[in-house]
Amino acid sequence: MLTSALYSSFAGLRNTESKISVTSDNVTNADKAGYTRKEYETHYSATVGRTLPSGGAIATIDYDPFLFEALISDIGAASRDAVLGEYLTAFANELGSTDGDNSASAYLNDFITALDRLSLTPEDDSLKSQVVFSAQRLANELNRLSTSVQDARLKADEEIESLVIKVNQHVQRIADLNSTITFTEIAGNSTANLQDDRRSEIEELSKLIDINYFTNQDNELQIYTQGRPLLDSRAHTITYAANTALDKNTLYPGGFNAINLDGFDLTPVVRDGQLGGLVAVRDQFLVEEQAKLDEFAVVLMRQMNEILNEGSSLPPRQSMVGSLNGLVVGTPLGATGNIRIATTDVNGVVQNFADINLVPLLDVGDLIVAINGALGPDVTASLNANGEFQLVANNAGEGLAINELTSSFLPNSENLSDHFGLNNLFDGDGADNIMVSNYLTTDAGFLATARLNGGAIAIGQAALFEGDSALSRDMNDAFGNTFTFNAAGNFAGQTESIDDYIDKIISNAAFRANDANTDASIGSALVNQTKTTLANLSGVNIDEEMTTLIDLESKYEASAAMISTIRDMFDTLIAAIR
Repeated sequence: MLTSALYSSFAGLRNTESKISVTSDNVTNADKAGYTRKEYETHYSATVGRTLPSGGAIATIDYDPFLFEALISDIGAASRDAVLGEYLTAFANELGSTDGDNSASAYLNDFITALDRLSLTPEDDSLKSQVVFSAQRLANELNRLSTSVQDARLKADEEIESLVIKVNQHVQRIADLNSTITFTEIAGNSTANLQDDRRSEIEELSKLIDINYFTNQDNELQIYTQGRPLLDSRAHTITYAANTALDKNTLYPGGFNAINLDGFDLTPVVRDGQLGGLVAVRDQFLVEEQAKLDEFAVVLMRQMNEILNEGSSLPPRQSMVGSLNGLVVGTPLGATGNIRIATTDVNGVVQNFADINLVPLLDVGDLIVAINGALGPDVTASLNANGEFQLVANNAGEGLAINELTSSFLPNSENLSDHFGLNNLFDGDGADNIMVSNYLTTDAGFLATARLNGGAIAIGQAALFEGDSALSRDMNDAFGNTFTFNAAGNFAGQTESIDDYIDKIISNAAFRANDANTDASIGSALVNQTKTTLANLSGVNIDEEMTTLIDLESKYEASAAMISTIRDMFDTLIAAIR
């Protein structure tokens, strides 16, 4: 009987030691991310008349796999929103505010103010210089913003490449843990800590890419993204190579490599995780912001150039070179109406002029022949090496002036000067390359402020007047008008003033950034709440563990005291036998 009692006491002592070891591990790893509270589950064996502990297993207690699955989903959405918030906030900061001093809105207001001052004193060259300077500063700001958009897209593209590498690393680590867990279970050892590590890897992976997963009958984790396996019987590798450079015309598809998973392009289907956020930033949000900047630049250029091409400078320019290039003499003209071209001296006195009927002219070659024939040796019309239409006044001290009269060119019903871009304020085709025309940056005095007389004129009479402010007033007044803006980015087509449209771009960017940051904040709070719930269910509570440890200490002391008592009884028995 004493032997049986001793065996029972030793069994209880070993069982308590195992529980103390697990409790000690709980306390030690309480702050370890992903660690779950373990308990030693005792196995009992029944013999005649009694039941004794006979080993056991370490297991996580109260773990909720469904709550963990919800956490993984929440992490993916929050990670995507965090990326959007980061990039959109950076762009909104680049734009500035509608009432800031260093924003496109502020530079546009400076330009409007300069035009207003010039309309009062159109002959003042210093005011012309101020108009040109403020126009160039506005153009430079649009260039800078466009560059900022494309730099951010390139950064996002590079981050996609780096992130794909991290995804592959996490998937491979989970595959390795699958194998380790399988072998550990075969050996009959606990896999609880290994499963903690695997769940931590799943959490990290869900930050990067949206995933679905399940555990098969062999306790191996299978992972899928958008229905495609990342991990089944093996780890699947995603491949991606980022661009080294891009511009606004670099768009998906075609402009970027595929985010390739076994021959399937994930780019159009990836949604959550940082990868989903980066793809959305690169291919949607920043593309939309660029489109809105371009639409603003196009309308600004079109309206300012249309007005300026109705006028002439005083003194007039000796040569005029168009911005429309690639022309040949056979380029169809598609023109109607009449055009007046004159040469004047520095005071606007007419030296020669001709009114030309455009209707019978079929192509650019016909126009060149008609102008050269009408104005003789005083003016030469031609195409330069870039295929740009140009006019040159051949006599010293004389310059060119044009009145558009009734001229109209297809496809946009532009007058001659506007069609060829002879007297533009701005050149370019979008926010990325808008610039003040070279002739104005060379000499702002050539800014057109007057109109060539469209009525009866004669050689020797003045047809341009220094104090004529009608043209600069029209340019200034244009900012009080509304114009048609095409649908661009996330903006529908609309009728709006130029200055209100740029303010909308700025305020909408701020709204989008705030919206993304709010979503990210809500998502982060939801993740933290779910993590807290999981921790309350299966995390370590130090106070509870210490209480358990005290209770185990008492049991251990009791078992040890029992063994000591039995030893004394054995000693008494042996002494009696002797």
